[in-house]
Amino acid sequence: MEIKTLNQLSFILPPVKKVGLVGLIFFIWLLNILSPLTTFERAKLVVLLRPRDPNAHLRLSELAAEALDTSLARREFDRAITLLNSSQPSIRGISSRFEEVGTFVFAERTITQEIDNLKKVVNRYPGSRDLYLRMAIQSYRLSDLQLASSYWRLARELDPNHPEVLEIGVLLGMGI
Repeated sequence: MEIKTLNQLSFILPPVKKVGLVGLIFFIWLLNILSPLTTFERAKLVVLLRPRDPNAHLRLSELAAEALDTSLARREFDRAITLLNSSQPSIRGISSRFEEVGTFVFAERTITQEIDNLKKVVNRYPGSRDLYLRMAIQSYRLSDLQLASSYWRLARELDPNHPEVLEIGVLLGMGI
């Protein structure tokens, strides 16, 4: 195979700058030697290639949330909303996807609000085992095992032999 110089190849793509052609050749070379991209990496690449596309940012937000990277998920979700609000034509079907992804991305905020609401109810009904168990489960979902175990202990003090208390204790790894 004969290797042609850049000057010999320039007649093939006359409008392309020589620097662009070298960059393209380098990019193709990189694609051939690198390992295949994961879905997450492809989504990042799509955002780089189409930075003004709200769907690209929404997809990256969704994948980041699944990977438990909440800061990236929130940032990309906010960017997608900003892009959607700034664009004139509406994009069909995207509003339902925003709703689905938004609840998934912002689940942490929703869980925290629910715990705060449960605390208010516990102040009115301090002897409710079920409220403490619910707070333990929600704290566990936030990966706050210390808080989850303290709520579970309060529920166990109220009703130590209840099957639900024992099951949740096993879930929390309390070693009953």
